[in-house]
Amino acid sequence: LFFPIKESISNSSFKINTIIQSFIGNLRIFNVSLLADSIFIGKTSIRIIRALMELGLYKRWASFTFSCFELIKAIQTQTWPGQFPFRMFIRNSLDNKYVKFFERKNFKLNFLKSLS
Repeated sequence: LFFPIKESISNSSFKINTIIQSFIGNLRIFNVSLLADSIFIGKTSIRIIRALMELGLYKRWASFTFSCFELIKAIQTQTWPGQFPFRMFIRNSLDNKYVKFFERKNFKLNFLKSLS
């Protein structure tokens, strides 16, 4: 998981935090009920965070609004903000191999764009 979770396992916020992080990180979930929860929480959390972002815009809280925007973008693209942007296009293990190669070589998008 990307962020450490400090709640106890019996807490419901622990489950939601873990599911959101696994949804963003594209972790495979084999349990059907957890998979259904993951999809539901992933779609619902976008609405909740978007409402919080609107509140931040209304109150003119710039850093809060930016954090909400980054979180919405992470959930929608299912990539963490620091990851290589091509990671959102991974569909199979072959694609994953190429993305890991680009991440290891530390290629920048502008460099890849100049190659075309």
